[in-house]
Formats: sequence, structure tokens, C-alpha cells
Amino acid sequence: MDAFFHQPGPRAAGHARSEQGAQTEQGEQDEQHGQGKQGAPDLADYYDYGRLRAEGLEPLREGRPAVFAAWDWHAGRPGDPLRVDPARLVLLDGVSSGSPLLADLVDLAVFVETPEGVRLERLHARLSDDEWDERWLDAERRYFETRPASSFDLIVPGTSAL
Repeated sequence: MDAFFHQPGPRAAGHARSEQGAQTEQGEQDEQHGQGKQGAPDLADYYDYGRLRAEGLEPLREGRPAVFAAWDWHAGRPGDPLRVDPARLVLLDGVSSGSPLLADLVDLAVFVETPEGVRLERLHARLSDDEWDERWLDAERRYFETRPASSFDLIVPGTSAL
């Protein structure tokens, strides 16, 4: 999911879609993500689901290479094009990889169950105070209000030693 990050900005009609866009309209996206309050944070503010579908998952499902500009976290912008060849097994990693917006392209959604305190500790170890984004955490919490762990196909513990 991090490869399809985009800088959050003010929410406007169509903000969660790229030009090629997901197959749903903004209102349907809002309903699927559980948005109810104008301006409330949503993971679609951070991830370009339309581009992920069009440039990543759809080509791979069709047996074609996926070619996309992955987000360059060090440069703070999209990086050079990346090519991912199709395979029998494709793993999509990330908090919202089980989003209803991707359900038709994801065969098995796995929830890694990790207590919030452990997740926050891990995030604080990786991010500086300048990189910390409380709105992203709010968006993540909202996502899991509408997509509880019990709705995933498989739940695995996320607290074992790495």
C-alpha cells in the first residue's frame, strides 16, 4: 500500500480517485470507508486506490506486468517507474489492503492482530516527530470501525518476535 501513498490534502469530490480512478463514485467510496463527517480523515486521503487498481492489481490479475511509480518516502514524491511481474501469488501489504474498494481483486484478506500500544510503539520507533501524522491514525481507527478484524478471511497474531 505504501507504494500508492499520496500526499493528503483537502478533501474534494474525486480526491480519493486518480484520473483513471476506481470503478465507484466518490459517494460510494465514502460509504464503503464509513465516512460520515465532512472532513473526517479517511485512508483514501492517503492511498490512491484508483491508481493501485489500474496500475497494480488489475494488470497482475490479467497476467500482465504492473508498472507504476512507487512513492519515494525519502524524496517525498513519486519515484521512478517500478515493474512487478505477474506471479501465482501476489501479496499486497498494508493497513487498508483489505479495503472494500479492492475486494473484487483480493482473494484472501489477512488481518494482523496487533494491540494498538504495540503498533504505536513500532511507529514511534520508525518515525520522527516531524513525520508523525495523528490524522492518519484517526483514519486507521475509522477504517477498522467499518472493517473489524472478524470481517477478514484470516487473523494472525502480530506480536511475535521478528
